[in-house]
Amino acid sequence: MVGVLLVNDDGYRAEGILQLRGALIRHGHGVVVCAPSQNMSAMGHSVTFRNEIAFRVIEEKDGPIVVVEGTPVDALRMGIGMIERHEIACPFDKLGIVISGINKGTNVGLNTCCSGTVACAVEACLLGYRALAVSIVDPSDDVPKAINTWPFAEAAEHFVALVLRNFLQQTDATVADAWNVNYPNNALAYQPDGTYAPKNPVFCQMSVMRLYTHFEMRSMLDPRTGMRTGLFVPVETVWMSSRAKEHEAVAGHENTTLNDYTYCHVRGHVTIVKLSSR
Repeated sequence: MVGVLLVNDDGYRAEGILQLRGALIRHGHGVVVCAPSQNMSAMGHSVTFRNEIAFRVIEEKDGPIVVVEGTPVDALRMGIGMIERHEIACPFDKLGIVISGINKGTNVGLNTCCSGTVACAVEACLLGYRALAVSIVDPSDDVPKAINTWPFAEAAEHFVALVLRNFLQQTDATVADAWNVNYPNNALAYQPDGTYAPKNPVFCQMSVMRLYTHFEMRSMLDPRTGMRTGLFVPVETVWMSSRAKEHEAVAGHENTTLNDYTYCHVRGHVTIVKLSSR
């Protein structure tokens, strides 16, 4: 059993964090949840400096849930502080690891730079803890519509029973490291009967792929002020390489490079990328 601080950027009521909390508890781990009050996706490493941060504690028999009116990293910092200062009743003696997720959506490649989920893991590492960020990538078009395309329960059980167990056994508890785990969501991750069965975890590098949103500018001249005003309207979002020009979507994704995009999005593996430099 290990003491877990569980955080996310989708909010404390998101299915991903609820399913992961349940799986951790079933496997005997002590869990404290500290998460934003609402969805705060794509906040990156944003933090609050000058304003007060409100919170409330929901007392549950299996461990408290702290709801924070702040960013994901705010919640992470508040959670660690409350645990270290013994300001909250914890179902464990010592915090052993920070887990961020399960995030609803892709956090592979350069998308990690704007991810609140990943930022929480990085911040926990900076504060001296082992940390794992966990996400399920967005469902691809080849997944049959009848299948539950957000298999949080299955991914949570797989993560706790296999990935986390091996991670705890094979890493040094005294070394602070951050890792990024992504679960696939294409046809190769499902059996013919629709059962979610991702391929074996693969340790790999971060790719240079990113999701890029093309915007269309719609503007007009305000006759009263003479100012040009308008909106940037999202048209489409595509995967592209950071080395490509902004108007060039990347073709030939089925490359052989050992990176998280190829193995997770294309080949159906769980991918694990080390984020810290140690």
